[in-house]
Amino acid sequence: MASLTLQSNPGGAEIWVAPLDGTTPKKLGITPLSTGSDEAQKLAGTTGPIMVEFRKDGYLASKSMITDLVPADIAITAQLQRSSGLENIEALNGVVDRLFEAQRLVRAGRLDDALKLAGQVERDAPELSAVYEIQGGIYYLQKKPREALDAYQVSIRYNPKNAEAIRMRNYLMANLGITPQDATTLAPGGAKTPSSSGGNR
Repeated sequence: MASLTLQSNPGGAEIWVAPLDGTTPKKLGITPLSTGSDEAQKLAGTTGPIMVEFRKDGYLASKSMITDLVPADIAITAQLQRSSGLENIEALNGVVDRLFEAQRLVRAGRLDDALKLAGQVERDAPELSAVYEIQGGIYYLQKKPREALDAYQVSIRYNPKNAEAIRMRNYLMANLGITPQDATTLAPGGAKTPSSSGGNR
């Protein structure tokens, strides 16, 4: 019996198997997993090729088709890509709506509420530059220049062409007496990140 070794990076992904006819997948286990290829076929309900899908919260699903499970041992490692939460238009519209609401709250002077809402959007779409730009503006209005600078730094990290974030970053650095050679800053939430002259966070 040939063995089937399934791993993922990061680990702890659910493994689902199904035949290639569109039948609903069935859960085989959690990575890392080593099993017999015939066990995977039996669960999928087929003696032919199967589709193996890796699922993990916060990551895009990854699929691999195995066409021949009989002759030799098979090992698959799925490299899972982190999900931005914006893979469909409905999710994108939801994020945009909340960003507009955060801006409305800022205009109404409800800065704490706006910051809380922006933090929720950040958790759902952590690579969206506009979130950190809004946070930077709120911190600036709250007279928290260092926190504002940190937020603008992250905004620029995710969108190096964000002219407004760059302008505010430079303005705040000048007012705080911080030079571009200062290599490290604290991002909102306390996460250490390189300065804007480095690579991606």
